Order: sequence, then structure tokens, then C-alpha cells
Amino acid sequence: MMTTETCGCSLRPLELDGSIYCGLGFSCDNDCILCVANNGEKHENMSTSAMISYFDRIIENKNLTIQISGGEPTVRNDFLYLMEYLSLKAPLITKVLLSNGRKFSNMDFTAKVAVYPPVCVLVPIHSCEPKLHDTITRRVGSFNETVLGIRNMIEYKITVIPKIIVNKLNYKLLPEFVEFVAQTFPECGAVGIDTMDLLGAAGVNKEVLKIKHIDSAPYIEKAIDVAVKYGLHVSVIYMPFCLVEEKYRKFISPDQSIVMYKDPRDERLKGNLTKERGTVDACGKCKYVGECPGTWYSYFREFGYDELKPIYD
Repeated sequence: MMTTETCGCSLRPLELDGSIYCGLGFSCDNDCILCVANNGEKHENMSTSAMISYFDRIIENKNLTIQISGGEPTVRNDFLYLMEYLSLKAPLITKVLLSNGRKFSNMDFTAKVAVYPPVCVLVPIHSCEPKLHDTITRRVGSFNETVLGIRNMIEYKITVIPKIIVNKLNYKLLPEFVEFVAQTFPECGAVGIDTMDLLGAAGVNKEVLKIKHIDSAPYIEKAIDVAVKYGLHVSVIYMPFCLVEEKYRKFISPDQSIVMYKDPRDERLKGNLTKERGTVDACGKCKYVGECPGTWYSYFREFGYDELKPIYD
């Protein structure tokens, strides 16, 4: 394991462009059955000094978005300090927070985050039905805390985007979910729909969770219709273009070129990165190759490529 010293400022600063995914640790106050970060192994969180050393290596980057995640980043005792440090030392770096939102149910905590807020907070709600959400998180009461957390963020003018991760338990409720977001959090103005990466706990529980894109696509299209009706910006993550009707393809986000890693010790930061999603050879000479994001390679490993229908005209 790399020590704090070897991760420190004596190393050459990292020159990065685009977007990186930075996990602050593996601890979480949920235990989601679809968490890709939970692979059953026990990992210690990075120390405060190690995180600061890493941040010092990226301070000079001007065109960088850092997605701060975990586990659940807000459960760290030093979370507020790390957010303040990154905001003051690297003001040109765009911070996006991925959080389950539960800590924001505490108004005092929300007020402190609002002093150095991220550009936005992405919060998964696994269903508009509280019982199903709590079943997926394996934490009774988590739905109510997440909803309250989003309301508190809205109160403190923190930009928050609710999102849902599509799986067998919730895919038929996608239109109702978007309706719920539009009615409950109209101030958000946006909603996300993510396809599921079948890694970690999601891989362990895949027989309960996995759903083919071709089966979920009609419900995603209906959910987009609801978002459009309410004037919500909607983004669908990693759904192949060929599996939705043409008019819905503009709502599918392009590949965001995120460097994926779990924490700053990851040796993949030095090169030879493993790409975790995209198009495949079966896409052939489809006219959308290079524009279509494809989907997770873990999905292709599970279901193969038979669904894909390359578009040539």
C-alpha cells in the first residue's frame, strides 16, 4: 500500500484534463445492494494528510472537474475541511459531489457545506416509493432522510440533481419517479437516469437487479416524456442510441471521459487506464460510433451484444 509520504507533494503534480472520479473512502451510512464500490472487501479510508497531498498535486489544473464520491464522502469527519481546502487552494477546479444526501437532513451540516458548495450534488433516489428505496439501501428511514436532505440543500441554494439507477426492481416506476421529482423538487430543474454497472454489490446481487436495456428502454422513454412535460432537464447515462427511438437520443449524455479510480493511491493514475464502458466491435460501422456512449462493459459481459442494432442510414 502506498504511504502518505509517497503520495505527497514531492511527487510531480498531476496534469489532468476533463473529469476524474475521486473516492474519499469506502465508508457509507447506506448498504446499497447495487453499490459498485462495495465488493465485500474491507478498505481503510485515506487519511486527511494523504487526501491533502493528493489535492496539492492537482491544484494547478484549470480545466478539471473532480467528482467527489466514496462510499459516502459526507460521513468522513474531515469532509467539511477537505471541501474548504479544495475550494480555497484550487478554486478553478469544478467540484461535483456524489452523495446519498442523508447527512444533509441535518440543517447545520447543510449550512456549513453551503459556505464552500460544490457546483452540484448528485443524489440517487432509488424509487419514488419509500419502502422500495429503503429496501435497496438496506437502511430503514433512508428515503425520508434523503428527501429532507434535498429539501435542505434547496433551502441553502445548493444545486442538487436527483437521479435514479435503473434496475429490475424500479424500471417500471421510472415515469412515476420523474413525476415525483417534478412535483416534490421543482426547484432542481433536472433529473438523471443512470444505467447500472454490474460490479461490486450490483454484481453479487445481479439476479435480483439486472434488466436488459431493451426492456427498460420503453420506460426510460416515458420518463423522458414526463420530464419534457414539466420542463425538467433530463440526462440518460450509458444507454446505446440504437435501443431508443431517434427523438430520445438527444437526451442520452455523451461519454464524459471520466478517469475512474477508487482513491488517490490507485496506480492507474500513472497510465494504462482500464476503460469501463463504451461501444464494442458489435457496433460495427454504425453512424453513431464516436457519438454514442455505448454502455458498461460489465453489462455486455452479462448480456452479450444481441440487443445492439447498428444504424447505418
